[in-house]
Parts: sequence; structure tokens; C-alpha cells
Amino acid sequence: GMITNTMELWKFFAYYPEFWLKKTGHSGTNSFVQALDDRGIDGLRCDFGQGLPPQLWEYLINRTRKMKWNFLFMAETLDGGKPGYRSNRHFDVLNENLVFRFTQEHINDSWALKQALEDRRTAYSGGPVLLNLTSHDEVLPDSDKWLTVSRYGAVSAVDGIPMIFYGQEQGIENWAGSVTKNTGFKTDHEENFGKYIPNFKQWNQLTVWTNPPDYSTGLPELYARINAARHASLALQSPNRYFLSKTGGGDEARIFAVAKYQTANATPRTSDVVLAFALLLRHGESPHAGANATYDLQGAWSLLGLNTGKYYNVRNLASSDPDAYLWPTNKAGIELYNNGIWVNLPADNGGTTPVTNDGVLVQYLKLDEVNSAPQIDLPGPHTVPVGAWTNFTVTATDPDGGTVLLSNPTAPAGAVFAVGVFTWTAGVANVNTTNLASFVADDQQGATNSVVTNSTSIVVPLDWDDDGMSDGWEWTWFLTLTNSGTADNDGDYADNFNEYIAGTEPLNSNSVFSVQQIISSPGHTSRQIT
Repeated sequence: GMITNTMELWKFFAYYPEFWLKKTGHSGTNSFVQALDDRGIDGLRCDFGQGLPPQLWEYLINRTRKMKWNFLFMAETLDGGKPGYRSNRHFDVLNENLVFRFTQEHINDSWALKQALEDRRTAYSGGPVLLNLTSHDEVLPDSDKWLTVSRYGAVSAVDGIPMIFYGQEQGIENWAGSVTKNTGFKTDHEENFGKYIPNFKQWNQLTVWTNPPDYSTGLPELYARINAARHASLALQSPNRYFLSKTGGGDEARIFAVAKYQTANATPRTSDVVLAFALLLRHGESPHAGANATYDLQGAWSLLGLNTGKYYNVRNLASSDPDAYLWPTNKAGIELYNNGIWVNLPADNGGTTPVTNDGVLVQYLKLDEVNSAPQIDLPGPHTVPVGAWTNFTVTATDPDGGTVLLSNPTAPAGAVFAVGVFTWTAGVANVNTTNLASFVADDQQGATNSVVTNSTSIVVPLDWDDDGMSDGWEWTWFLTLTNSGTADNDGDYADNFNEYIAGTEPLNSNSVFSVQQIISSPGHTSRQIT
């Protein structure tokens, strides 16, 4: 039972996080104001957390969260099995023995890593697991720093909490018998259960900042890109995942492949979807060898919200330019459904390709539902004299190869648009006007750029033949523009130009300009003109 000494011991343990919360700036009281509640340390890793009874942890955790509600507890529970199950009941994160799969068993194959992750999801019902490749009392998976980052690219694609050991991102290596810049620490390592680890029981110092390890150029940037991708992607952070297989079945041993999605059965237009691939460099391999494979998407199709009638492109979130599309032209959904997606992770190509190049080790391909706007091609502007007609062909194309609906919502009266051909005859009423003909193309994809408009103008001039007479007047009387202004069509000795100016009828010899009467009076003169 609970004796006094036991209760005092529990209180002593519970006082520890409270003490450090106050020492690091927390008020000691939940305020539910983010700026205040975020003060102080955010959590604790509880070394050998499985060694204390669950009842104590329940008491300690509840007491701490009475002070800071968002405080996190992580349990070191390396034995797995029942101790891990117990810790999973109370702790937010488990630092369990997944790390041994990297440091001791030296996972090389994608299916082995996939099975290790699936085993933990089953064992802990999806409880978050620390995805660390080493720790303060473990060795690194390998002295090949690029092999280590390749594993980091894999575990950062799944749910859990990826961890970088201090100096890992700078390329530190395992102890090789003496202090060098490659081991990354000021002092000798110490032996811990037969392994040589950085000595943390005495004063020590990382030296990677002033004396970087060999062959580490570009390594911190790659870690940064992986972390930035995960930080920006709700899909990568999500527990929603579907392990991808090659077309025809089976796995590519060297490529860890998983589809991640923010929301099941949504669409990449509204929900984050990432196809994540990480090359697993091999232990003892020199030079590094790459791998490529075509992955089937049909099994994950509905979960990812893909549509055979849509178009897609991808961006590598773990690249130097995460906004750049990788495919020169968008791919139709039906193509991805039938053929899958080909991925190439070339490593350093036997030393011919910098291992820091984009996509060499890690590709987090964010799948975007994209749409290329349809294009309308039409000639113009046009000049059409009265009585004449114009016809021209209008074409609409979809760069994505889809079918486009083309319409002509705005046109001058009497125009006809059929089978892509626009036809219109200019009438007298159109003289001296500019007329708009607009065309609308719709690729039927429902995207914001699916509907585009283009237009041209048709000018009907006042005097197309530049003879000084209005084309409308000429067409009204002659039904042609070929009569010159000097001609006298009605033989009344007044040429057409003067008939136009006078307003008389050019085809009626009795319609002549004349002054019939002049009446003068002081200060006024009246004239009757016919």
C-alpha cells in the first residue's frame, strides 16, 4: 500500500517538472493564453520511464498538466513488450527500441523498415514513437553519414517524431579509436555496454562548427530540406499512410515508398497528398548505388482522392525549389492509374553526381491537381466594308489534351458561329462602328482557370474606298461601293459626290439641288432650297 515514504517520494518526483517550469519562465498556472502557456520547458524525456509504476506516472503527469496543460512526456522504454504497452497508456511519446533496428540490426531493405513501423503501429495502437536513428547512449547506424541521412529521409515520411542527434546533421561518425574531427567531440568516447559513445558524464563539446567532418558538404542543407518539407506538409505529419508496391507487385528493396494523405478520399486540390520515396543506401557499399522503380497507384487511388479525368503534376518538397514542377507537361489521371509513377533515386552515380543534388536520396513528391488553361486562337482585328462579309476560323485547344467546349456569347447582330467558323456580313446600320466578337473556351475541369475568354474587333469604316462619300449612303443607293464620286448615274448634271453633299437622290434625275426663292428684308435673308 501507500506508506508515507512512498507518498513523499512521489511528491518529490512530481516537484521536478514544476521546478523547471518555473525556472524557465512559466507562471505556474494554466492561463489558456497561448503566449503565456508556451513559456517554460515544453516536455521531458523520462529516462528508463518504464522503471516507475504507471500509477506514479499518472499522478506526476496530471499534476504537471495542472500547471501547464500542453506539457509533453516521452518515456524511454527500450524493452518493448509489456513495459512499452504500459508506458503507451500514459505517455505522449515512446522512445522505444526501434532505434536498435538501425544501430544493431542495420536495416537495409525497405520491407524490413516497413514491417518494423507496422509492428509498432499495431503494438501501440498508433501511439507516437520517437523515430531516432541513435541516441546519447547508442552508436550511429553507420559511419557513412549519407547512409544515415537516407534513413532519416525514410522515417521522416511517416507519423511519429523524427529526431536528429546533435552533430548528426553535420556528419559525425562512430568512434574509431581516437579523437578526430570526424567523431565530432572534444573528448574521448566512453564504453557503454560494449559500445563507444560520446562521453556525456564529463565536460564535452561539439567541434563540428569549427572543424567539420570530412565529406559532409551539403549534408546540413539536406537535413534542413527534409525537415522543412515535413514542417510544411500536413500529409507527411499525418498518420494516414499507404505503403506503395511496384507495378506488378513486390517492393524495391532500396527504395522506401509510402503514399501520405491529409484526408482520406478527399482530393489533392483540397487536401495534402505526398508520394514519399527515400533511397536506402546499403551498409558497406562503396560507391553508393541508386535505384529506380515504377510504383502502382491503383491501390491507393481512392484514399488519395485521385481522378482519372483530372491532370496532375508533382513538386519535390525536399528540394532546393519545392515550388518547381518536375514533369514538363501535366500527366492525365488515367495515365497515372494505368501506368503508375516512375521514380529514380540515383545516389551519387558512382561519384559522378553530387549526392546533394535534388532528388538524389529523398523525394517527397507533393501531388497537385493542376489544370492548364485552354487556349483560344483567332485572327484579328478585322476591317469589313458595308455589304462585305468576313469569316474566320476560331480554334480552342487544351494543353492537357482534354476536350474543350467553345462558344461565341458576344457578336454583332446577324453573326453565325458554327463548327468553329465565324461568319458575319456588315450592313448599312453598322457603318462607322466597331463590333466585338468574343469567344469562351471551357475545358470542363472545374478549375479556376478552366474557362478563358478571348475576343477580336470588327471595324466597319465610314468611307472604306476613301471617295468622300459615306459607305452607308453609297450602299443604300447603289448596293455597291464601286461608283465614283465624279460619276452622274441619273444624268442630271450633278455628280454623285455633290448629290451626297446636297442630300439629293443620285438615281433620280428629278431630284436636284436648286434655290427656289430668295426673300430679303432688312438684316435678314431667307432662302428656299429644294
